[in-house]
Amino acid sequence: MQTVLGRKLLTLVLLWGPALLISWQLRLWGERRPDPLEPDGPVVALLVFGPAVVAVVVTVAGLLAGSRTAGEGESGDCEQESR
Repeated sequence: MQTVLGRKLLTLVLLWGPALLISWQLRLWGERRPDPLEPDGPVVALLVFGPAVVAVVVTVAGLLAGSRTAGEGESGDCEQESR
């Protein structure tokens, strides 16, 4: 069972890690090729919508995992209360 802090840290790493990696790669690209970068449409769409899609997937996965464990914990509590 993961703690809340562990899940938040994992979420931050999964979201910020790729963003920082892309930023670093674009900076290196700019240093080596000083001409303006002219990306095509799919690349722009990936850079704009990619982080949002990752955030939604991580959030939904966390909610689904949380709902499964919450149901198990509540049923155990109900049995103890009835005794």
